[in-house]
Amino acid sequence: MDYETWNKWVEFVGKKGGYGSDLAEHGTVSNQAELDAIIGKYAYGYNVVAGRVNYRDETKLANGGAAGGYVGSMQTGTITNGQAYQAKTIKGLRCAGGFAGEMINGGAAKLGGVDILGLNLQLGQMLQVLNVFVPVIKKSSVEGYQSGLIVQSEGVDDKDTCGYAGGYVGKLIGGQIWGENDARCKVTKLRRVDGRSYVGGFVGSSRPGSVATVDPTAGEGLLSQLLNKLLSTPTDLIKVLNATVATIRYADVESWDDWGIIVNGAYASRSNNTSYAKAAGGFAGNLEGTVLGEKGTKEAGVSVQNIRSVVAGEYAGGCFGVADVAGVANISAGNETSLLDKLLELGRTDVLDAFRSYVYYGTVSGSRMLA
Repeated sequence: MDYETWNKWVEFVGKKGGYGSDLAEHGTVSNQAELDAIIGKYAYGYNVVAGRVNYRDETKLANGGAAGGYVGSMQTGTITNGQAYQAKTIKGLRCAGGFAGEMINGGAAKLGGVDILGLNLQLGQMLQVLNVFVPVIKKSSVEGYQSGLIVQSEGVDDKDTCGYAGGYVGKLIGGQIWGENDARCKVTKLRRVDGRSYVGGFVGSSRPGSVATVDPTAGEGLLSQLLNKLLSTPTDLIKVLNATVATIRYADVESWDDWGIIVNGAYASRSNNTSYAKAAGGFAGNLEGTVLGEKGTKEAGVSVQNIRSVVAGEYAGGCFGVADVAGVANISAGNETSLLDKLLELGRTDVLDAFRSYVYYGTVSGSRMLA
């Protein structure tokens, strides 16, 4: 609420008594800071929790346990101008994010190969249909509580299906996060992010929707359904790969105060020893087939402000922990199909460009209070 609206409410409604009369007792204000100080006394924030500590069913584990300040699991659709305020703690067994627990373009895979909805479509038509299943977030942000937002994903298993945590989104597969110069996608008042697999100030793990390491039980990834059809036509394969690349632009991470943000992948295991997440980064823990920023447009870059510490077991970095092309090595759709071998046979290694990660105009700054 802006202070001018507040003053009008006090003058014409609040001072008449009844509901909200205790707020009206504060009277009118002369600026926004005075109003924020009043409202701050009544803002208590909110928590989001998904999943249980004890779990057995792998199918439920693959599809549940995702917590987000705005949306838990997003597999299709577009969110524009979505705003989440006063988020305190976001905790998910499998994945957690300040705005979204996970974004996965897995919906189309369930429709079955190139024969989508019973229609035998040409590639151009098929790509238009596939775009419907790509989750997109535009010009949307999450603001933490006054004492800082805490994001946690503390599930552990041997297959790395749990423990994805990010200040904005925990797990991103083939999704798009697009801000604009005057309406950036950002997480503000972030205090700390804790995860046990991949941890990041903005995103825990970001991969294209065509990688081998996605989980077929959860319906993740499009290429597994299209692979046999497209391997013989590398040009068409490139088009599908490009349609599934994850992109993040005009995105920022800001701390709750000058003390800074902790991105933590350390935790106590059952034997009371210290274990670590595989990768952690100030902006992203893991990147595969992801584009951060936009080539030639400085304003579209990504930034992290006031990083205090980043802790991981194998890979840790101020911007990202690890950028890899591991997903290209082997794509399995029931039978072991080596994409890399097929591409080498066809002499089309240029297809591998779709699996590389690119960072344009990425900025990282340390804590102002860390001497």
